Amino acid sequence: MKRPIFTKAPVLYILRPLFFTVCILAVATSQANAANVIKIAGGEGHSLFVTNDGTLWAMGNNDKGELGDGTYTRRNTPVQVASNVITVAAGSKHSLFVKNDGTLWATGLNATGQLGNDDTKDINTPVQIDTDVFAVAAGRWHSLYVKSDGTLWAMGYNEFGQLGDGTLNVHNTPVQVATNVVAVAAGGNHSLFLKTDGTLWAMGYNGTGQLGVDSADYYPDVLDDKFLTPEQIATDVLEIAAGWNHTLFVKTNGELWAMGWNIDGQLGDGTYMGQGEAVQIATGVDFVAAGWSHSLFVKTDGTLWAMGNNIHGQLGDSTTTKRNSPVQVTTDGCVIAAGWHHSLFVKADGSLWSMGSNVSGQLGAAALPSQSAIPVYIAGDSLPVIATQPVSQTIFEGRSATFTVVATGPTPTYQWKKNNEAILGATSATYTIPSVKASDGGSYTVVVSNMLGFVTSNAAVLTVSVGGNNGNNNNSSGGGGGGAPSLLWLGVVGVMFALRRVRKFQALF
Repeated sequence: MKRPIFTKAPVLYILRPLFFTVCILAVATSQANAANVIKIAGGEGHSLFVTNDGTLWAMGNNDKGELGDGTYTRRNTPVQVASNVITVAAGSKHSLFVKNDGTLWATGLNATGQLGNDDTKDINTPVQIDTDVFAVAAGRWHSLYVKSDGTLWAMGYNEFGQLGDGTLNVHNTPVQVATNVVAVAAGGNHSLFLKTDGTLWAMGYNGTGQLGVDSADYYPDVLDDKFLTPEQIATDVLEIAAGWNHTLFVKTNGELWAMGWNIDGQLGDGTYMGQGEAVQIATGVDFVAAGWSHSLFVKTDGTLWAMGNNIHGQLGDSTTTKRNSPVQVTTDGCVIAAGWHHSLFVKADGSLWSMGSNVSGQLGAAALPSQSAIPVYIAGDSLPVIATQPVSQTIFEGRSATFTVVATGPTPTYQWKKNNEAILGATSATYTIPSVKASDGGSYTVVVSNMLGFVTSNAAVLTVSVGGNNGNNNNSSGGGGGGAPSLLWLGVVGVMFALRRVRKFQALF
C-alpha cells in the first residue's frame, strides 16, 4: 500500500519514502536473496521488526500478549508473528501493525482500550481494527493512526487529553481527531502529528514542556497543563518523535529541535535543564527516535548519534555514562527506534542491531546478559563482526591453551590458523591445545565467514615457557630439566657451605 500524496504536501515529505529506500538499498542491492530489515519499533520491554519480504518478527516481554504470537511467553530470540506487513508501532505493552492491504491490526495490553477493538481485555493474537491505514503510533497506553484520506484517529487512555478529541474520556474505539495528516508520534502521555503543509501539532500532557509551549504564559485557560485539542507548535517540519516526556522534530532544512524533560540530557543541548520551548540541537539530520529518557538521530551522512540516559547502555557507546550532548555510535545508520531503555537501528546493509536493556529479551539475542552497552547483531544480512578478539597468552609446556572468539552476524563459520596456515579441524569459536609443546608457539588468528564474506581476527600470540612444570599443578622445578633452583635446594647448599667455613675456622686453633 502506498503512502497517499496530498496536493498540499511538502515536496520533501513526498520524497521521504524515496530517501528511505535509497538508504536501505545503498549496500543491499547486490544481495538478491537478502532478508533485510526495513521497519523497527521498541516498546517498554519488547521489540518488533519487519523484513523486506513483509514478515513481522517480535521478541522480548510478552506478559500481556504484546508479541502477538498466541502465547504469553517471553521470547529472547525473534519469533514470527505475521506476514505482508509494511509498518509497525510498539507501545508500553501493546503493538500495532499495518498490512500491505491497508488493514490495521493490534495485540497486547488493552486495559484502557488502546487496541481500539471495543473491549478492554488483553489479547495475545492480533485482531483487525480498521482498513485503509498507512501510518501508526503507540504511546504508553494510547494509540494513533492515519488513514489514506489523511484523517487522524485515536484510542485508549486520555487522562491528559492525549487523544486530542476535546475530552478526558477513555475511548476503546477509534475517534477522529484531525485531517490532512501525514505522520504521527505518541509519547508517554502526549501525541504529535504532522500535517501536509509541514505544520507540527501536539496535544496531551505538557507538564515538562514536551509540547513546546509555556502553557502558563500563553495558554492560561489550559487545564493543568493538559491540551485537550491539538495546538500548532512549529512549521516546516519533516520528521517527529515523542519520548516519555520529551519531543524531537526535524525541520525541512535538516535542523534538529528538542523540548521537554531533560533530566538525563535526552534533549542533547549540553544541559540537564528542561526546555519549555524548542531548542536547536544539530543540523544535517534525517531521522529521529525518542525513548523513555534517551534520544537517537541519524544525519544525512549516515552517522548515528545518541544522547540521554545510558544506565543500561542504550546509547551504544560502550559505556553506561549518560550524555547531555550527542555522541556518535556508528557510521552507517539507516532506520532507528527507541524503546523505554533500549535502542534499535538498521544499517545500510539491512542488518538489525540493538543495545541497552535486555532484561526481558528485547534485544533479541539469547546469549546476551541483562544489558549490552555495544550494538549487537540481531537479524538481516551482514558481514560477521568480531565482538571479542582472541587474547595472547604465555603457557608452560604440558599445560592447555584455549583461544576464543565471539562473533555476531548471520550463520558464522570459523577457521583457525597458526602463522597463517589453516589448522585441520579447528572450525569452532573456540580452539584448544590440550598439551602445549614448544613447537605450538606462534601467531594464531581465526577467519570468521558467512555467505556475504569474511573477517579475520587480530593475531593472538602463544608463547611457550620451556622447562615448566610439565603439567604438574605446582611451581616446583623438580624434574623440569632446568630452570631456577628451588628454595629448598638453595637452603641445603647454604647450610653445607656454612658448616665447611666453621670447620676451617676451627682447624686454625
